[in-house]
Amino acid sequence: MKRFIFMILISCLAASVSFAEESNTVKKEVNLRTEGTEVAEGKVLSVTPSGVAKPSADLVIIDDKGSDVRFTVSSAAVVYSGSDGKLMSLNELLVGQRVLVNYVKTKDGANKATGVKAFPKEEERAAEEDVAPAK
Repeated sequence: MKRFIFMILISCLAASVSFAEESNTVKKEVNLRTEGTEVAEGKVLSVTPSGVAKPSADLVIIDDKGSDVRFTVSSAAVVYSGSDGKLMSLNELLVGQRVLVNYVKTKDGANKATGVKAFPKEEERAAEEDVAPAK
């Protein structure tokens, strides 16, 4: 009887380890995007955190065309690291850091972010090195 219980415990442990490994690999492949959103990519210009008087934060990026794009970021928006998919705080974004923002336009024309994917500095350098100089 003890062997039987021991074998069940071992098999449960092995199954839980394999499920944990599967969930980690899935995170790396996911790019969170809400259906019907638009996408903007650029570098962080500024982050204004939310507070008591202001329930949502503001994020301003410079897109690849050189235009400033402003987003309202509510507490429901997902901010995550592009390299490992871990959730992060909006306050962890650095000025000059490359981000991909999923957003919707509100009725008054404002941009409301639904997700912010932050790229680490190493990925930025690798992307810049892959680009061949113009002739």
